[in-house]
Amino acid sequence: MKRIDGTTGRSGADALEEPFPLQRRYRQRFLPLLALFVLSLVVMTALAVRQAVRDIHLEFAAREVAEIVAAVERKLPAEWNALLAGTADIEQTERLQVPLQESVAEHDLPQFKIYTHDGKAVFSTDRAEIGLVEENAALTAALERQERVLVPHLEADGKRYNEFYIPVSRTNGEVGLVTEIYQPAWYLRDILIRALIMPTLVPSLLLAGLVFVLSYLIKRAQSGIDLRAARVRELSARLQSFMSSSAVGAVRSAPPGSDLPLRRIAVSLLYSDVRDFTGYSEMVAPEEVVAFLNRIMAVQIDCISRHGGDVDKLIGDALLSRFEGPDKERRAVAAALDVQAAVARDNLPRGVGIGVFTGPAISGAIGPEARRDYTVIGDSVNVAARLCSEAHRGEIVCDAVTIERSGLQARPIGAVEHIHVKGRERAIDIRRIAHADAGPTGGSV
Repeated sequence: MKRIDGTTGRSGADALEEPFPLQRRYRQRFLPLLALFVLSLVVMTALAVRQAVRDIHLEFAAREVAEIVAAVERKLPAEWNALLAGTADIEQTERLQVPLQESVAEHDLPQFKIYTHDGKAVFSTDRAEIGLVEENAALTAALERQERVLVPHLEADGKRYNEFYIPVSRTNGEVGLVTEIYQPAWYLRDILIRALIMPTLVPSLLLAGLVFVLSYLIKRAQSGIDLRAARVRELSARLQSFMSSSAVGAVRSAPPGSDLPLRRIAVSLLYSDVRDFTGYSEMVAPEEVVAFLNRIMAVQIDCISRHGGDVDKLIGDALLSRFEGPDKERRAVAAALDVQAAVARDNLPRGVGIGVFTGPAISGAIGPEARRDYTVIGDSVNVAARLCSEAHRGEIVCDAVTIERSGLQARPIGAVEHIHVKGRERAIDIRRIAHADAGPTGGSV
């Protein structure tokens, strides 16, 4: 939108009339944050579940080892205690092989090994591995730090196993042996998954339901906001139609809570009045009078706006407009010529007389806070009205200075006259432009 002063853009008041983008903000800001929250929750839950599964697996593996140790110790307590103390000879170790094999078979373990403190395998379900020395980080952690260790293991045939290193302590608390057992990776997994489905599924469904309901409420709220904003814009547009552009601009540019300041301005004023309007209104129906006024005012407002003028007020069948800024005199005279030409073309039952005067005026809000009018006041307004009263139908009466500054050329203009107007002691030099000599200017003089 381009203003008369050449600037562009939207004011803060225009932005306030736009509906608050609640739904867009919800989608652009809240939903991404919610998605990030859900993702973080899922990741943290997955990590917690993973750790819980590892701990449960380790606990079950430790219990199986404890059951195997207890069973062997009941059968061969001396041999087992010697092995645990690191003093067992070959014969004692050999006698332990049978009860160990039997106990491992009862627990249906695919592989089971026992390592001494130096990493030597003294028992294995694969007898070929007995006597071999194992070195790996998991075994070291179990031996030196007494940690239970789980290591995922993938066999050559593609089967996945969990490899556990479970330390077996002596009576003094030191690690005497480390057992290595294998279990299928799916062991306990299905049970844990079923146990976690409800705690995970129910909150997820509740959260999805909350998002659905919230989205619905946001959509309904946005519809209400849009409807009210549209109503506000409609009311604003209607109210602005009762105000001048200067009044609208002053209200919009004023800071919230502040009063509208008075301005002293140099202005060219165009004052028009329908000739013999009283006689016309006595002869026709009120509806026809209103239709005529609407038509003749619309013609004048269109011409004035086209030349950058601002209609200050409508006073019955009269109109006051003002022109500010550079070339105000030229634009005011050009608008007056266009008004007379347009009224003549429309063959309206009554014409207008126009007075144009340039001088100082005060612009601002006039009246109490309960009812104000943003207008121009001062002697220049009175003079413009007096010049209008001097003009006949189709005639324009301007002060001579305005005609000179307007640069109007190649048009018959009346000679300078000296007239006295009410409220002024000194005479005013005026010149007349008759309708018969005036035509549309096309936006220039």
